[in-house]
Amino acid sequence: PEQSLAELWHKAATSATDPVEKRKAYEKAIETLQSPEGQWQKSEYLIELGQWMYEHDSPKAEAIDCLQQAVRIVLVLASKQPQPPSSDAGTEMPKKSPDKKLSPPHGKPAKSSAARKKSPAFSQGKLPTVCSSLSRAEEDGRKVSGAGSITNVHYLEVLLRSHVMMATVHGRGSTEHQELLIVAMGYCLLIWKQAYKELAGEGKGSAQPPPSLEEWAEFSVTDELKDLVCSSDAQTCPNKSTIPKPTLTIHYLALLAKGLESLGLHPLAFPVLSLQLLLAQCLLGCGSLCQLLHSRMAALCQCMGLEQAGSQHTQLVGNTIPDPDDLSRVHNQMTEYRMKQALALKEDTRRGLHTPKTPHRSWAQAKEGVPARIVTNEVQLRTVWLEQAKLLIEQGQYQVSRKLLYEAEMSSKTYDDVHTLAQVFVAQACLAVAEKKLSEATGLLEKAQGFPLELVDWLESMLLL
Repeated sequence: PEQSLAELWHKAATSATDPVEKRKAYEKAIETLQSPEGQWQKSEYLIELGQWMYEHDSPKAEAIDCLQQAVRIVLVLASKQPQPPSSDAGTEMPKKSPDKKLSPPHGKPAKSSAARKKSPAFSQGKLPTVCSSLSRAEEDGRKVSGAGSITNVHYLEVLLRSHVMMATVHGRGSTEHQELLIVAMGYCLLIWKQAYKELAGEGKGSAQPPPSLEEWAEFSVTDELKDLVCSSDAQTCPNKSTIPKPTLTIHYLALLAKGLESLGLHPLAFPVLSLQLLLAQCLLGCGSLCQLLHSRMAALCQCMGLEQAGSQHTQLVGNTIPDPDDLSRVHNQMTEYRMKQALALKEDTRRGLHTPKTPHRSWAQAKEGVPARIVTNEVQLRTVWLEQAKLLIEQGQYQVSRKLLYEAEMSSKTYDDVHTLAQVFVAQACLAVAEKKLSEATGLLEKAQGFPLELVDWLESMLLL
């Protein structure tokens, strides 16, 4: 009864349009879950509430408090699970206050992002620096949050998402941002460690993840790894039971990879992108998403001067973009959706219920009503194609990017996805600028600004203008 009532409050929260009512419904759902059996779901609701509060300009302290509560719940749950003996730090609760800053690893002062970007070891891929970066990240994931002996991948995944979200809330200007991203990176490496331990237990490979930058840069999903993830149901392995929402996990991993790259920690992005690739290929089976991830890894290899690994990922992208199977499936879904919409419109018109569509409001008019982005467990291929097109524009592949943006535009218009459509117009304007079609770019940007853009997209459109 308790969990059923909490689910009702959660449905009310996700469907509510008034911010006050939405927050009250979330709080009711969280307060309802008091039994030990409901604590896991309570942690998920707290993460959702923390993300929603951040996206709707609530005080940072309140959003951080929700996320820290979720972390404490997961650590308590993990401490009650039987764990194998380990020489690492135990799963005791952090003793520092919620607002206390995390100390830099090994007691050393953190380097600035500019210093990292100029570091020859990062640009030339020297192994000692990279190996120490990976081991430091794993150690932070163990010690800073007290999660050293957690072997349940589901716990590690939730802790990763919580720390990525806390880093996002703190913002890039804070010292906590970098520290929390490093801790989240540690959880990513612990997930990899569990996967390779499970693989070694079946006698199919090494018990340790790749130790060097070159090996991570050349990562591809092997048949052994794919069989393990697709067939295993163990709690100590990434699979459908431990990562029940792979699209959501991939979303947070993408935020983590971009955050690490923005700080100049490019080598640490390779394991993150590799985990995204593993989930996309094994749990989602999405060809277009795999193409995007291989393209990102190829671009990162080029940035790091790893030409051989970059060529390998470029070959894995293939010459057919977008993926033919995904494109055919989207076209069929769009046709079916249009037919259903036409039948519904015909029936509503017959009953006198049809009302004409209202024009889209501008960002300034619609600012208060812009809903939070909801990451579902279904891959939105139009957003994947949009991101792929942006990457290809940077690489000068204009013809392929134009095709991707056209498909993303058609899909966005079909499903009335005005947020993605506005981003497509901005990306098309970037393409027009690259091709020296300035008048066309101006028209596209003015068209994009007629939709409810987010602040980042609004800024990009103004800068392009």
